[in-house]
Amino acid sequence: MKPIYIIGILMLGLGVIYSACHPRIFSSEGNLSTGVKTDSKYFKIREMGDYRLTARLIPKDSQTNAAEEGNSLSPNQDASDIYYFQLRMESIHPQQEVLKQGIFSQQAYEDRMMYIRYQMQEDLYLLHGNDSLEAALYHFDDTFGLTPYASCLVAFESHKKDHDPLILIFDDQEFGVGPVKFSFSDAALSGNSLLNF
Repeated sequence: MKPIYIIGILMLGLGVIYSACHPRIFSSEGNLSTGVKTDSKYFKIREMGDYRLTARLIPKDSQTNAAEEGNSLSPNQDASDIYYFQLRMESIHPQQEVLKQGIFSQQAYEDRMMYIRYQMQEDLYLLHGNDSLEAALYHFDDTFGLTPYASCLVAFESHKKDHDPLILIFDDQEFGVGPVKFSFSDAALSGNSLLNF
């Protein structure tokens, strides 16, 4: 292999590590490190103990685009009835991987990995009006320890057509943050803007 290729690969790797260790701030609604609660139309941020949790409601037009590409949950389900959220958890301490926060054994780390990969979906609920919905789709974005945060995509199917507020609930059983609620108003539900997270 030529030395120029090796140098290029090393530079690319350093860039990935640098961007992973310096998280971006996605909201202009105040300083995230000092506030316990930061809200905007599509983003809800909560700081609970040593953790920062960010929930992002993926707008309707993004959901419709996914459905047009054949990625809907069920073929008979209209995309307007599916609510997608991205949930991100990170440590408030710089350079600390969230899954290693506050634990000191390999077994505890493996228990957290099992929880976030396979059991966390059972602790995510969506309140839509009077309905309590369980996750219909859950995907943990495993970065194999390369990023200091953990992220998952979760979707809920609802048969209601109205714009009742949505409340995403994470009833944590592993990290000690307790039940965390993220409330999204009907203004966010009717919005039509694409956001990248």
